[in-house]
Amino acid sequence: MDTCFSRIKAAFHRVINVLAIIICAATLLVQLGIFDFYLVYYTSRIDEFILELEESYSNHGNNTINSTGKSEPDYIWCLWCLPDLCMLAVFIYAFVDARRRLAVQRERATTPDSSEAGVGGILPLGWITWLLYAILVAVKVVILFNRTAQFLPDSQWYGPNLLKTAVTLSSIVFLTLVLTHHDAPAGSEQEAFVDVISHSVTFDLMDTTAFIQILFIQESRVFLTFSLHKAILAIGCFNLVLPTVLLLGLSRTAFGREEESRKRLKLLHKVLYVTLINLPMLVIRMIIWHVHNEVVSVFLIKNVISLGSTFHVVYRMASNLNPPPPSLGPEDIPLQPSRANTQPTSAKQVEVESDKPATTATTSV
Repeated sequence: MDTCFSRIKAAFHRVINVLAIIICAATLLVQLGIFDFYLVYYTSRIDEFILELEESYSNHGNNTINSTGKSEPDYIWCLWCLPDLCMLAVFIYAFVDARRRLAVQRERATTPDSSEAGVGGILPLGWITWLLYAILVAVKVVILFNRTAQFLPDSQWYGPNLLKTAVTLSSIVFLTLVLTHHDAPAGSEQEAFVDVISHSVTFDLMDTTAFIQILFIQESRVFLTFSLHKAILAIGCFNLVLPTVLLLGLSRTAFGREEESRKRLKLLHKVLYVTLINLPMLVIRMIIWHVHNEVVSVFLIKNVISLGSTFHVVYRMASNLNPPPPSLGPEDIPLQPSRANTQPTSAKQVEVESDKPATTATTSV
């Protein structure tokens, strides 16, 4: 009976991992394909769309700029498909390598701890794959939001909403990547820790879309300064790359196998995201709210909650570093010396004792 249950459990585990790999690969192709569509269809014809926007905003015939007609897209931008296919191959190889390493660990019935892991950890391809993927997505986001996003018509199905959906798909890619790179026992503290970390990072990746949507000028009608525009774009792209540090930490600590490593990684996650992501996002959102009178996202409250949660975690960990002294029990109380030993010597006894050596010396003489 136990053997049959173990086989069913192992088969179910394999099915879940295969589904996660398929979902991750499909999401990756859809996301990068949408980016390529905007790069080919919009970025290569940006001058034409600028003229069309000027015509739509012109109210007088004398100020109308006539368009020269629709031009063919520049298919040189299709070369972006090559790094996309390479990235898909890297993801598939990382999945296969992770499954192979985890299977070897199950056969040996041992999991290397943080002291046995190398510089890259027990599964180094996980964080390396995400780093390469984040750089590729960040480069495409920078190109699109510097050349195309501000001219996207909000009335078309391929307008801002589709591009925002493509950026949000990074959260699904991250979640499925983590799911296929650990083999924590079901219901264990290790599994709960990995789930908390991965879900928190997923939520922060979704915040990236809400943060950069102000850059869709045709939708928001807000014209930002050059420095504010670059700051929003830089923080959004950095938020895509930052999970690399957590994936490296998970790999080096055997995905939180030891309790002490889980505490350190939790503190690292909180401090990194508060100082580098949530605090800058909160400041910029307050500027947009009070300077540009723009409706802020509900993620503003998320930034505030993250600040409070981080301060609470840091305070509790600092309190545990200096625990209060233990209370003394009855057996720990030192015994009091007896009255006989502590009774002071009288002055008469001192005189007698001081005279004894002299008397003895006289007698002997």
